[in-house]
Amino acid sequence: QRDVQKVKEFVAFPECLQQLYVRLFLRKRQWLRVSKISYDKISDDLAPLISILVEYGYLTEDSAESDPEELLHLLNLTDLKLLSKQTNVFPHSSTSSGAHQQKAAIINSLLTHPQKHLTLFGNTSFLTNL
Repeated sequence: QRDVQKVKEFVAFPECLQQLYVRLFLRKRQWLRVSKISYDKISDDLAPLISILVEYGYLTEDSAESDPEELLHLLNLTDLKLLSKQTNVFPHSSTSSGAHQQKAAIINSLLTHPQKHLTLFGNTSFLTNL
């Protein structure tokens, strides 16, 4: 009964919404940044369409159960540097300065930093418990 209702609901969607869902469904199952999704033939601005798919339960925004490392890899180098600065977690200086190496070093520092520091409550592991 519920499946039949979902199919009817999907068929009633505008064609652009159906196309977007099918495109996203056929991709690898991983988190995607909305700003990185682009299908010009479907729409110039996909954000409203994605919001509708989330509202109807076809997509999710809930990253609470996701691997923190996977989520950090979604960020670009500029975003990672800003996060690093805001959390006062800086990677160990290295001689290699390529963007990929910098990104990997920042992610590693963000993931290992909570495990190295003790607080009144023991190890701070806010990133490993996301």
